[in-house]
Amino acid sequence: MICCLSTIYFVKRGMNFTQPAQPSESQAFNERRGMWIDYVSERTEMHPTVRLIGIWLARRINWRTDDTWYQVSTIAIRVGQSPRTVIRAIQELEKAGLLLVRRDGRRGTRTAVNRYALLFPIGPKVTWVSPCQSDMGVTLI
Repeated sequence: MICCLSTIYFVKRGMNFTQPAQPSESQAFNERRGMWIDYVSERTEMHPTVRLIGIWLARRINWRTDDTWYQVSTIAIRVGQSPRTVIRAIQELEKAGLLLVRRDGRRGTRTAVNRYALLFPIGPKVTWVSPCQSDMGVTLI
């Protein structure tokens, strides 16, 4: 296998073909997510449970889709808190501009699942940008 800039070249049965180098995309995502986790973990004005739930969600974000989806009851079981505590924590993260929540249309049912995406602070002036905002028609600045 020969590496050349952003493309990995493979030789298979005498045929050359190229495949985009995926690790660089996932590495960039992991760096952004790590910065988000560091930022949230250092927010001393937030309750530790809120930070725990934010970090738990961040660790489960899919780098290809830039979001994750879990039922509130599942999050509550995994972090050892009540569902109501999880709901309050998610609302606080959303109010702080750190989490984007796309609510399921089946609210109030046992099968409702929200989608969560991280909002990233960038630059000297805090500006919030989300990779998934293009599919929502939302501009967050």
